[in-house]
Amino acid sequence: MVLAACRLLRFIEAAMATEQRVSGVFGDLSGHTVHKGVASLFSIPTKPAAIRPLTAPSAVGATTQKHPGQLSSTSGAKGSTAADEKPFAQMRTVGVRPAARRTAPSREEKAETAEEVAARLRRTVFVGNVPVTTKRLALAKHFRTFGPVESVRIRSAASANLKMAKRAAVITGTLDSNVRDSVNAYVVFDDEASAAKAIEANGAVAFGRHLRIDSAAPSGQSAAANTKRSVFLGNLAFDCSEESLWELFSTCGTIESVRIVRDPQTQQGKGFGYVCFSDKNAVEEALELHERACALLKTAVSRMLKTALS
Repeated sequence: MVLAACRLLRFIEAAMATEQRVSGVFGDLSGHTVHKGVASLFSIPTKPAAIRPLTAPSAVGATTQKHPGQLSSTSGAKGSTAADEKPFAQMRTVGVRPAARRTAPSREEKAETAEEVAARLRRTVFVGNVPVTTKRLALAKHFRTFGPVESVRIRSAASANLKMAKRAAVITGTLDSNVRDSVNAYVVFDDEASAAKAIEANGAVAFGRHLRIDSAAPSGQSAAANTKRSVFLGNLAFDCSEESLWELFSTCGTIESVRIVRDPQTQQGKGFGYVCFSDKNAVEEALELHERACALLKTAVSRMLKTALS
């Protein structure tokens, strides 16, 4: 019994010391409802009427601090009102915005986009047989003689590293000139009049090559060739270049375009191509060049049929 009494006395002393520390931190606890057992230890009255519900401040700075750890509101003790709860709800959601809902573009927006693409296409020219060492800045400088240039893109380059993206190969200059010694480019002008002037210079020599300059075709399509003014070239060497064909057939007449069909991934020639002339009379002279072409390039020259385009 004596031992139990001593333990109870130590517990009471510890509880009283704890009450003093709590009061020093939280202030007077007499106005709060606590458990009866704890209240008996701290000698605190157990009136529940002193506790008021938590109310939101009606304005910024409405709460005043009476004692460290003890806050009281300027609103009455009757409880919170709808006017008090509204700013409190706003405080809880401050800085949180609902995620923007993505909606599909309307038909009008799609039509506007298609019109913009078509307008840009009319301001764009295709440039073929560009030397592989030519930089975009040099191309832009050359075509500014026809009008202001918006942008220049280089395409159809033969990458020396097939694992590397074509765009990265062009930027880093990792190109295989043995597979293809030329690239294609797309030049976008600020206006359609400048693009029309550039197309008039088709076949002109620049950068040491005959440049093919034509209207740009929509993505995934190629410009249709005129079969009556074109010849089909078969049995071409895989390393044959557009410039060599241009020089060979330029004696037959004015050449409008030279195209060697290539693999889209490696840019390796597939062994056949086309030459399109400005005048259909040049086709007859090109056919007479068949024996000479075979002797020089082992190339077969024949009339181009409509089925050859498919």
